[in-house]
Amino acid sequence: MIPAPSLAPWRIVAGAMTSTVALGALSLTACGETVTPAAETCAPLEAAVVVGDCPRTRLLDAACACGEERFEPAMGEAWACAGNTLVNKVALPGVAEICNGLDEDGDGDASDSAVCATRCSPEAVNAAAASLRLPTGQDQTTVDGAPQVIGLLTNVPAWCMDPQSTPAPTDGVRVQCGEVVDVEGAQLSTESLRVAPGGVLRLSSDVTLDAGEILVCPGGVVQGTGGSVSMQANTWLHYGELHTRGGALSVRADRLLLAGEVTTGGRAGAPGKGAEEIDAEPAGDAYVEAVTESFLSGVLSTSAGDGGAQLACGPGGAGGAAGGIHLVVPVCCHDVALASGGGSGGTGGVGEDGNEGRVPELSRETPLSGSLCDASDSFRVNLDCEAWVWVEFEPVPGRDIDLLVTEGDAGQGSLVAASLGVTGREEVLVPPGDYTLTVRSFDAHGSSRGAGAYTVGVD
Repeated sequence: MIPAPSLAPWRIVAGAMTSTVALGALSLTACGETVTPAAETCAPLEAAVVVGDCPRTRLLDAACACGEERFEPAMGEAWACAGNTLVNKVALPGVAEICNGLDEDGDGDASDSAVCATRCSPEAVNAAAASLRLPTGQDQTTVDGAPQVIGLLTNVPAWCMDPQSTPAPTDGVRVQCGEVVDVEGAQLSTESLRVAPGGVLRLSSDVTLDAGEILVCPGGVVQGTGGSVSMQANTWLHYGELHTRGGALSVRADRLLLAGEVTTGGRAGAPGKGAEEIDAEPAGDAYVEAVTESFLSGVLSTSAGDGGAQLACGPGGAGGAAGGIHLVVPVCCHDVALASGGGSGGTGGVGEDGNEGRVPELSRETPLSGSLCDASDSFRVNLDCEAWVWVEFEPVPGRDIDLLVTEGDAGQGSLVAASLGVTGREEVLVPPGDYTLTVRSFDAHGSSRGAGAYTVGVD
């Protein structure tokens, strides 16, 4: 056994893990003496503003004259402005949480206790256990008929049905339903490690788990976060899930029952506009060794995920590279599913439109569609009365399109108005006159792929 550290390297996390940072409201309103509601009116630009002083530095922003606070650099990847409200650029509304101790929807709560609770009932455990291939009592699990232990486990251990019934030993770790236990140090050394249905053992960075007994119940989860995972045990009974999230896995057990799922795949690419979203991460290698006895009927996968679709300009995301599998067991293999394959590339996005080098005329009757694959496109508009000018697009957190209105056909006059929000429609009300509309890409992550397709018009 690996010697235990002097301090317990694990802790129980209960409830949401959210820290609140007090930030002043940022205002990105259209600036002008006559075109905005009185409550939002602010002084027009009277002097040049240093670009570096602006929250957004692609062009000189009208918002710089509105008295809003500057973005803090440390918050630049996390927040954007929508009117007078801060919005989280990395939040993913509509993404469903699952019971794995990770924050899928970006709301800051990774405890998942409510979701995990659905796995805790005897009915849920029985249903999960019924989907597993367990020993029948007639399966050979040792070489030459040596005494069997796990081969006689024809049912899921009783502890998984009622985890509260057995007190935790002095040298033991118990993860109960709805709990997320973080292994904060480089290793966890204990005599007994058990993860109940709906419990999550979350591993930080590179971690070694060293235990006399490891039991992961149906509905229980061991969740890596990308680091390597090393497991050593006298007996490892795995009926639940183990995900390394791309980290390499090394397992050595004297007796091993793997009826659940073990995967080393990294994050699959998500639909988006930058490599950090659309490119899939590689899978880790898996080395699994059982010395005396083995029963493998579950899933061992080192397959990688597919790349995400490109929502802007350019190619889709790259598929992840597969990891290798090295399996050393005394008896093989009781219907185990071994999977290892690379991910497919994602679908590409739009190409550049024909507006490059041109400044098309925009009329009330005919909105124009384009694709913004560089910094900006420009349009002329002649208004004989007050009108709304607008641009619509598919918004993605951290990447959007802004609309600026300047005087004159060549856009060399003063900045009249700007719409700099993060919704899928930017619009400003402008008085009669000749203007140049600039549709420009804003990208919090510095991607050169642009913001993608849009439609611009006048109402």
